[in-house]
Amino acid sequence: MLEVEDCREGLTGKGKDYRGCQSVTRTGKTCQRWDASSPHSVEPYTAANFPEADLSLNYCRNPDGRNTIWCFTTDDDVEWEFCDILPLWTLKSGPCTTDIFCIYSPSFPNAYSNRETCELSALQRGVGGFLRVGRFDTESGYDILTVSGQQYSGSAGPAGVEVGVGLELVWSSDHSVTKSGWEICVAFPEHTTSTTSASTTKTHTATSTTTQSISTTTRTMTSSSTTVMFRVLVGELLLDVDDPSAALPFFADNATGQEALRRGVADGLGLEQDMVNLTAFEVWGSSAGRRLAGILAVGYEISVPSTSALDQAQLSASGAALAASINQSLADSGVPLTVSGVQNVEKTSTTTTATTTSRTSSTSRTSSSTTSWTTTVSSTTTNTPVNCQFSDWSDWDKCNRPCNGGNYTRTRAIAVPEEFGGDPCVGELSETDSCNTANCSDCFPGFHLVFISNEEAGCLPCARGRYNPVAGAESSQSCLPCAKGEQSLEGATQCTPCAEGSAAAPMLSPTASADLANVSGDFVLSDGAAGLCSACAGSLTFRVACASQRSVYFTAWVSAAEAAELELQVAGLAPIAWTVQAGAQ
Repeated sequence: MLEVEDCREGLTGKGKDYRGCQSVTRTGKTCQRWDASSPHSVEPYTAANFPEADLSLNYCRNPDGRNTIWCFTTDDDVEWEFCDILPLWTLKSGPCTTDIFCIYSPSFPNAYSNRETCELSALQRGVGGFLRVGRFDTESGYDILTVSGQQYSGSAGPAGVEVGVGLELVWSSDHSVTKSGWEICVAFPEHTTSTTSASTTKTHTATSTTTQSISTTTRTMTSSSTTVMFRVLVGELLLDVDDPSAALPFFADNATGQEALRRGVADGLGLEQDMVNLTAFEVWGSSAGRRLAGILAVGYEISVPSTSALDQAQLSASGAALAASINQSLADSGVPLTVSGVQNVEKTSTTTTATTTSRTSSTSRTSSSTTSWTTTVSSTTTNTPVNCQFSDWSDWDKCNRPCNGGNYTRTRAIAVPEEFGGDPCVGELSETDSCNTANCSDCFPGFHLVFISNEEAGCLPCARGRYNPVAGAESSQSCLPCAKGEQSLEGATQCTPCAEGSAAAPMLSPTASADLANVSGDFVLSDGAAGLCSACAGSLTFRVACASQRSVYFTAWVSAAEAAELELQVAGLAPIAWTVQAGAQ
């Protein structure tokens, strides 16, 4: 008798290999047992006549190659009817959708909406059934699919999760960003042979006994077979397009573009579309139209059925076929882009296998036979070392000078970072070289060279208070400051002494006016008047020949028996100094 856990709802072709537990016809009639003779005769459809057909209980089967699975009915008036396989999913609540094998986020393949929730559960599973992710694209950390307590979001779907009766899935989206959603199906194994290690084990036992002989002889026979259920290839496809930044919105934010690209990849590899999941879209590098610079990188997860020989090496060799297939799909969908080349960056390959080991023990005394089956499911991930790759060099930028030896620079980026022990990139990200080495024309004395732009040079005069006596000055630093007590105009080749009130005439001029209302004592004037100033303070107004203004206001504090030097920097010109003498009475 089949246990619920042993029902396999997978169906291929007309269903000759169907081993599921459907026991109701399409019109809802209950099936008659294959070993019963009422209400209908089952001859010649008996287990003896069809030993490979698994005519168990009252489950629908197809022993004779009819269009699909069928059974005799318990309705007196209807001998037999066709059946459909049991659905794997039931939708408890929410706008998610289902079909026989797959479940979909709301509105799939279009984007789901904000504030949506769904609850689903598995009704039945085939032996060795596992989740296969056709697409998974949600807002990471916020729009979440929970599978038996494990949360999935972003591009990480529940691939490889074993499906058991009652498997619970809960979907929830928040109030903001929406994505293209998810498509998750159940994959069933097809038998091949290989070896693997254990991670999940199920054991089944069957016993038969007849009394026959006296001798006691026990024999044990062991055999095993390994099923490659599916493989998952993970990597990135680098699409060479004219303008990656302009192309990015056609895929990253557009369901039509994503579906067209996904369909093109699937067709180019000879796979069903639901086996291809595109996980991320980004632009690498900075220069469009180059081999690795400005490339549109598309992350992928490809579920490869056991019947396909596709691996990472074959995928890498399929660049031309993929480009042609993608372009055809884009054109069919009205997406105005052309892909001129496709490069594969392989990252990981995960193989999920199931090994069934049968052990039969026979005892001759009672002619008893005991057979046990142990099924071991194992997933092995192989990481492919990814070597770092630079983008191509950008074009040289413009020379920063038109003459006298300038520099220009070019740059490159890390287009493919190293992963899984791959070789790192070795080299600089920028290069600088000399350019425009011819000499600029010399500037006249009193002027200096200035670069107006990277294409034009000129001469500017030295600023007031500075001078340059020689021709060919290359910068404003060649214009020297005038000494204290000297002055100059723009473009000067030399400085001239300041007039009265300057460092050249350290004492205040007779023509200066003094407001000493708040001053104790007298300042020494040029007419020889002298006085003692023990704590002088006040505002003095006087003419300054080296200043651009006629009056300068300042306050001086002078201590007895000391000389105080007052310095002013006026309008950017040469400094002007006065000495106030303090003398004894």
